[in-house]
Amino acid sequence: MPNADFNKWIKPTDLANVILFPSSEESKTITGAAIPTFGVT
Repeated sequence: MPNADFNKWIKPTDLANVILFPSSEESKTITGAAIPTFGVT
């Protein structure tokens, strides 16, 4: 992806937080969901 603008990509730490959220106490009421992740537009 030679023309990719890496400034618009989601940060790895932000993506990790999204991945960890379903296993956290805060998500106890969620039984199924898609969580789309996008970088800055």
